[in-house]
Amino acid sequence: MTDTPQTRATSAAEPARTQSAAYRWGLALVLFGGMAAGLNLVSETLTDPRVLPIRQVRIDGDLTNLDRRELEYAVADVARGGFFTIDLKKVWASARSLPWVGEVRVRRVWPDGLRIRVKERVAVARWGDDGLLTASGEVFRPSVSTIPQGLPRLAGDNDLAPEVLRAYGEISQQLAPLGLKLSELRRDPRGGWRLQLADGPTVAISAERTERSLRRFVRLYPELQSRGGGRLLRVDLRYPHGLAVVREPPPVEAEVPAEKPARPVRPQNGKGHA
Repeated sequence: MTDTPQTRATSAAEPARTQSAAYRWGLALVLFGGMAAGLNLVSETLTDPRVLPIRQVRIDGDLTNLDRRELEYAVADVARGGFFTIDLKKVWASARSLPWVGEVRVRRVWPDGLRIRVKERVAVARWGDDGLLTASGEVFRPSVSTIPQGLPRLAGDNDLAPEVLRAYGEISQQLAPLGLKLSELRRDPRGGWRLQLADGPTVAISAERTERSLRRFVRLYPELQSRGGGRLLRVDLRYPHGLAVVREPPPVEAEVPAEKPARPVRPQNGKGHA
Protein backbone atom coordinates (compact mmCIF):
# COMPACT_ATOMS: atom_id res chain seq x y z
CA MET A 1 0.00 0.00 0.00
CA THR A 2 1.38 3.37 -0.99
CA ASP A 3 1.81 5.88 1.83
CA THR A 4 0.05 8.94 0.48
CA PRO A 5 -0.34 12.31 2.23
CA GLN A 6 -4.05 11.52 2.84
CA THR A 7 -3.18 8.25 4.53
CA ARG A 8 -0.60 9.88 6.75
CA ALA A 9 -3.16 12.57 7.81
CA THR A 10 -5.77 9.93 8.70
CA SER A 11 -3.26 7.95 10.77
CA ALA A 12 -2.28 11.08 12.68
CA ALA A 13 -5.93 12.00 13.43
CA GLU A 14 -6.85 8.61 14.92
CA PRO A 15 -4.81 9.03 18.17
CA ALA A 16 -6.31 12.50 18.64
CA ARG A 17 -9.87 11.18 18.31
CA THR A 18 -9.07 8.35 20.72
CA GLN A 19 -7.71 10.75 23.30
CA SER A 20 -10.77 13.03 22.92
CA ALA A 21 -13.21 10.12 23.44
CA ALA A 22 -11.28 8.91 26.48
CA TYR A 23 -11.36 12.41 27.89
CA ARG A 24 -15.14 12.67 27.42
CA TRP A 25 -15.72 9.28 29.01
CA GLY A 26 -13.48 10.16 31.92
CA LEU A 27 -15.32 13.44 32.44
CA ALA A 28 -18.67 11.64 32.32
CA LEU A 29 -17.50 9.13 34.89
CA VAL A 30 -16.34 11.91 37.16
CA LEU A 31 -19.67 13.72 36.81
CA PHE A 32 -21.73 10.60 37.40
CA GLY A 33 -19.59 9.69 40.37
CA GLY A 34 -20.06 13.14 41.82
CA MET A 35 -23.80 12.99 41.28
CA ALA A 36 -24.00 9.57 42.94
CA ALA A 37 -21.99 10.79 45.89
CA GLY A 38 -24.22 13.86 46.14
CA LEU A 39 -27.40 11.81 45.97
CA ASN A 40 -26.07 9.46 48.61
CA LEU A 41 -25.27 12.39 50.86
CA VAL A 42 -28.74 13.86 50.33
CA SER A 43 -30.34 10.49 51.02
CA GLU A 44 -28.39 10.06 54.24
CA THR A 45 -29.34 13.57 55.30
CA LEU A 46 -33.05 13.14 54.60
CA THR A 47 -33.21 9.78 56.35
CA ASP A 48 -31.65 11.19 59.48
CA PRO A 49 -34.48 11.54 62.04
CA ARG A 50 -32.68 14.52 63.51
CA VAL A 51 -33.20 16.50 60.31
CA LEU A 52 -36.49 18.46 60.31
CA PRO A 53 -37.90 16.65 63.37
CA ILE A 54 -41.67 16.51 63.85
CA ARG A 55 -42.56 19.10 66.47
CA GLN A 56 -46.31 19.59 66.01
CA VAL A 57 -49.04 16.91 65.87
CA ARG A 58 -52.51 18.21 65.11
CA ILE A 59 -55.64 16.08 65.61
CA ASP A 60 -58.82 17.13 63.79
CA GLY A 61 -62.33 15.70 63.93
CA ASP A 62 -65.57 15.90 65.88
CA LEU A 63 -64.94 13.67 68.88
CA THR A 64 -67.96 12.81 71.04
CA ASN A 65 -67.18 9.47 72.65
CA LEU A 66 -63.47 9.29 71.85
CA ASP A 67 -61.14 10.88 74.38
CA ARG A 68 -58.67 13.14 72.56
CA ARG A 69 -56.02 12.47 75.22
CA GLU A 70 -56.37 8.74 74.63
CA LEU A 71 -55.77 9.28 70.92
CA GLU A 72 -52.74 11.49 71.58
CA TYR A 73 -51.29 8.84 73.87
CA ALA A 74 -51.90 6.08 71.29
CA VAL A 75 -49.86 7.84 68.58
CA ALA A 76 -47.23 9.44 70.82
CA ASP A 77 -44.60 6.70 70.38
CA VAL A 78 -44.88 6.50 66.58
CA ALA A 79 -45.46 10.16 65.74
CA ARG A 80 -41.76 10.91 66.19
CA GLY A 81 -38.77 11.28 63.90
CA GLY A 82 -37.89 13.46 60.96
CA PHE A 83 -40.26 14.96 58.42
CA PHE A 84 -39.13 12.45 55.78
CA THR A 85 -38.53 9.46 58.06
CA ILE A 86 -41.77 9.28 60.07
CA ASP A 87 -43.75 6.14 59.29
CA LEU A 88 -47.25 7.31 58.39
CA LYS A 89 -48.57 3.72 58.24
CA LYS A 90 -47.62 3.13 61.86
CA VAL A 91 -49.28 6.38 62.91
CA TRP A 92 -52.42 5.35 61.02
CA ALA A 93 -52.44 1.86 62.58
CA SER A 94 -51.97 3.22 66.10
CA ALA A 95 -54.87 5.63 65.75
CA ARG A 96 -57.07 3.04 64.04
CA SER A 97 -56.53 0.57 66.90
CA LEU A 98 -58.82 2.57 69.21
CA PRO A 99 -62.37 1.14 69.24
CA TRP A 100 -64.18 4.43 68.60
CA VAL A 101 -61.97 5.39 65.63
CA GLY A 102 -63.66 4.68 62.31
CA GLU A 103 -61.59 6.48 59.66
CA VAL A 104 -58.10 7.97 59.86
CA ARG A 105 -56.12 10.18 57.49
CA VAL A 106 -52.51 11.08 58.21
CA ARG A 107 -50.35 13.54 56.28
CA ARG A 108 -47.20 15.60 56.72
CA VAL A 109 -47.38 19.39 57.04
CA TRP A 110 -44.21 21.22 56.00
CA PRO A 111 -41.80 21.74 57.64
CA ASP A 112 -42.26 20.03 61.02
CA GLY A 113 -45.92 19.09 61.39
CA LEU A 114 -48.16 16.05 61.29
CA ARG A 115 -51.91 16.21 60.80
CA ILE A 116 -54.21 13.36 61.89
CA ARG A 117 -57.85 13.59 60.85
CA VAL A 118 -60.22 11.19 62.64
CA LYS A 119 -63.83 10.25 61.97
CA GLU A 120 -65.56 8.64 64.93
CA ARG A 121 -67.71 5.54 64.65
CA VAL A 122 -71.45 6.06 65.08
CA ALA A 123 -73.25 3.39 67.11
CA VAL A 124 -76.86 2.54 66.17
CA ALA A 125 -77.38 -0.34 68.62
CA ARG A 126 -75.81 -2.26 71.44
CA TRP A 127 -74.41 -5.68 70.66
CA GLY A 128 -74.51 -8.28 73.40
CA ASP A 129 -73.37 -7.21 76.83
CA ASP A 130 -70.33 -5.09 75.99
CA GLY A 131 -70.39 -4.29 72.27
CA LEU A 132 -71.79 -1.71 69.87
CA LEU A 133 -72.97 -1.92 66.28
CA THR A 134 -72.54 0.54 63.41
CA ALA A 135 -75.06 1.09 60.61
CA SER A 136 -73.00 -1.21 58.36
CA GLY A 137 -73.18 -4.06 60.90
CA GLU A 138 -69.63 -3.66 62.21
CA VAL A 139 -69.14 -4.79 65.81
CA PHE A 140 -66.73 -2.92 68.10
CA ARG A 141 -66.19 -3.01 71.84
CA PRO A 142 -65.17 0.25 73.51
CA SER A 143 -64.87 0.96 77.19
CA VAL A 144 -68.17 0.22 78.92
CA SER A 145 -68.19 3.71 80.41
CA THR A 146 -68.41 5.23 76.90
CA ILE A 147 -71.41 3.18 75.70
CA PRO A 148 -74.34 5.54 75.01
CA GLN A 149 -77.64 5.04 76.80
CA GLY A 150 -80.98 4.42 75.14
CA LEU A 151 -79.79 2.25 72.27
CA PRO A 152 -81.69 -0.92 71.31
CA ARG A 153 -79.94 -4.14 72.28
CA LEU A 154 -79.19 -6.77 69.65
CA ALA A 155 -77.45 -10.11 70.12
CA GLY A 156 -76.32 -13.18 68.21
CA ASP A 157 -73.20 -14.55 66.55
CA ASN A 158 -70.82 -11.78 65.48
CA ASP A 159 -70.82 -13.06 61.90
CA LEU A 160 -74.59 -12.52 61.76
CA ALA A 161 -74.53 -8.95 63.07
CA PRO A 162 -75.55 -7.36 59.71
CA GLU A 163 -78.45 -9.82 59.38
CA VAL A 164 -79.67 -9.13 62.94
CA LEU A 165 -79.49 -5.39 62.34
CA ARG A 166 -81.45 -5.72 59.10
CA ALA A 167 -84.09 -7.87 60.84
CA TYR A 168 -84.39 -5.27 63.59
CA GLY A 169 -85.28 -2.61 61.03
CA GLU A 170 -87.84 -4.81 59.25
CA ILE A 171 -89.54 -6.00 62.46
CA SER A 172 -89.64 -2.44 63.83
CA GLN A 173 -91.52 -1.29 60.72
CA GLN A 174 -94.12 -4.03 61.12
CA LEU A 175 -94.69 -3.19 64.79
CA ALA A 176 -94.88 0.57 64.29
CA PRO A 177 -98.61 0.67 63.27
CA LEU A 178 -99.45 -0.90 66.64
CA GLY A 179 -97.49 1.75 68.49
CA LEU A 180 -94.99 -0.88 69.66
CA LYS A 181 -91.26 -0.31 69.92
CA LEU A 182 -88.70 -3.06 69.74
CA SER A 183 -86.15 -2.58 72.50
CA GLU A 184 -84.27 -5.89 72.17
CA LEU A 185 -83.79 -8.51 69.47
CA ARG A 186 -81.85 -11.73 69.92
CA ARG A 187 -81.14 -14.51 67.47
CA ASP A 188 -80.72 -17.86 69.18
CA PRO A 189 -78.33 -20.60 67.95
CA ARG A 190 -81.20 -22.39 66.18
CA GLY A 191 -82.06 -19.35 64.09
CA GLY A 192 -85.14 -18.30 66.00
CA TRP A 193 -85.87 -14.80 67.25
CA ARG A 194 -86.65 -13.42 70.67
CA LEU A 195 -88.21 -9.96 70.71
CA GLN A 196 -88.51 -7.71 73.73
CA LEU A 197 -91.04 -4.94 73.34
CA ALA A 198 -90.57 -1.72 75.26
CA ASP A 199 -93.03 -1.82 78.19
CA GLY A 200 -94.47 -4.96 76.66
CA PRO A 201 -94.13 -8.73 76.44
CA THR A 202 -91.32 -10.96 75.22
CA VAL A 203 -92.18 -12.61 71.89
CA ALA A 204 -90.62 -15.89 70.69
CA ILE A 205 -90.62 -16.69 66.94
CA SER A 206 -89.24 -19.80 65.26
CA ALA A 207 -86.75 -19.70 62.40
CA GLU A 208 -88.97 -21.71 60.03
CA ARG A 209 -92.04 -19.45 60.33
CA THR A 210 -90.58 -16.05 61.07
CA GLU A 211 -92.60 -13.94 58.65
CA ARG A 212 -95.87 -15.81 59.15
CA SER A 213 -95.56 -15.80 62.94
CA LEU A 214 -94.79 -12.10 63.00
CA ARG A 215 -97.83 -11.29 60.84
CA ARG A 216 -99.99 -13.42 63.13
CA PHE A 217 -98.71 -11.56 66.19
CA VAL A 218 -99.48 -8.20 64.59
CA ARG A 219 -103.00 -9.40 63.77
CA LEU A 220 -103.74 -10.90 67.19
CA TYR A 221 -102.02 -8.39 69.48
CA PRO A 222 -104.97 -5.98 69.83
CA GLU A 223 -107.25 -8.89 70.79
CA LEU A 224 -104.71 -10.23 73.29
CA GLN A 225 -104.51 -6.81 74.88
CA SER A 226 -108.27 -6.38 75.11
CA ARG A 227 -108.90 -9.69 76.83
CA GLY A 228 -109.24 -9.70 80.57
CA GLY A 229 -106.51 -10.83 82.88
CA GLY A 230 -103.14 -9.53 83.89
CA ARG A 231 -100.57 -7.74 81.76
CA LEU A 232 -98.97 -9.74 78.90
CA LEU A 233 -95.55 -11.11 79.88
CA ARG A 234 -94.70 -13.62 77.13
CA VAL A 235 -96.14 -14.66 73.79
CA ASP A 236 -94.74 -17.84 72.22
CA LEU A 237 -95.43 -18.16 68.48
CA ARG A 238 -93.24 -21.17 67.81
CA TYR A 239 -96.23 -23.52 67.54
CA PRO A 240 -97.40 -24.46 64.00
CA HIS A 241 -101.11 -23.80 64.65
CA GLY A 242 -101.32 -21.81 67.84
CA LEU A 243 -99.58 -19.73 70.44
CA ALA A 244 -98.96 -19.67 74.15
CA VAL A 245 -99.56 -16.64 76.33
CA VAL A 246 -98.27 -15.91 79.83
CA ARG A 247 -99.87 -13.10 81.78
CA GLU A 248 -99.00 -11.39 84.99
CA PRO A 249 -101.18 -12.79 87.77
CA PRO A 250 -103.79 -10.34 89.04
CA PRO A 251 -103.03 -8.78 92.41
CA VAL A 252 -104.49 -10.57 95.42
CA GLU A 253 -106.60 -8.31 97.59
CA ALA A 254 -105.71 -8.62 101.22
CA GLU A 255 -108.66 -9.42 103.53
CA VAL A 256 -109.40 -6.67 105.98
CA PRO A 257 -110.14 -8.17 109.44
CA ALA A 258 -113.52 -7.27 110.92
CA GLU A 259 -113.38 -4.64 113.60
CA LYS A 260 -113.98 -5.96 117.10
CA PRO A 261 -116.82 -4.31 119.08
CA ALA A 262 -115.68 -1.72 121.54
CA ARG A 263 -115.54 -2.91 125.13
CA PRO A 264 -117.88 -1.05 127.51
CA VAL A 265 -116.23 1.38 129.85
CA ARG A 266 -116.61 0.35 133.48
CA PRO A 267 -117.42 3.07 135.97
CA GLN A 268 -114.78 3.84 138.53
CA ASN A 269 -115.44 2.97 142.21
CA GLY A 270 -118.36 0.85 141.07
CA LYS A 271 -120.41 3.96 140.30
CA GLY A 272 -121.74 4.73 136.91
CA HIS A 273 -123.02 7.88 135.38
CA ALA A 274 -126.60 8.29 134.33
